[in-house]
Amino acid sequence: MMPPDFDEPMGHEMVTIMDSGPDWFMYLDQLAPLVVAVVLVLTIGWIATTWLRIKNGYPLSDAWGNAAHPLPKENSQQLQRLADENAQLRADMSRMKDRLITVERIVTDSGYHLTSEFERLRDTEKEEA
Repeated sequence: MMPPDFDEPMGHEMVTIMDSGPDWFMYLDQLAPLVVAVVLVLTIGWIATTWLRIKNGYPLSDAWGNAAHPLPKENSQQLQRLADENAQLRADMSRMKDRLITVERIVTDSGYHLTSEFERLRDTEKEEA
């Protein structure tokens, strides 16, 4: 076995690898433009998709499905008017149903009682004659 030569440093390869960092770090200058290009293409695609949605009238939404922009005041006022009108029409419909039930009860009950009254009067007329 030969003694180590002191002119040549031991582990020279390890020092070189450790100085340069990980292998992928050497390719960072080549990967950086590719990463920037991918991010740029994705951003342009997202902007184009959003523009097409706005142009064609599709609603915009966030990640949870909520509206990403508030409704214009005109739409909210119109919605409020429609909701008020809807409530009023429902109340009118309820009153009309109640009146119809009352009329049906009067017609059906009175008709039955009226028929029975006619029968009773006929029977009394026959008994008197």
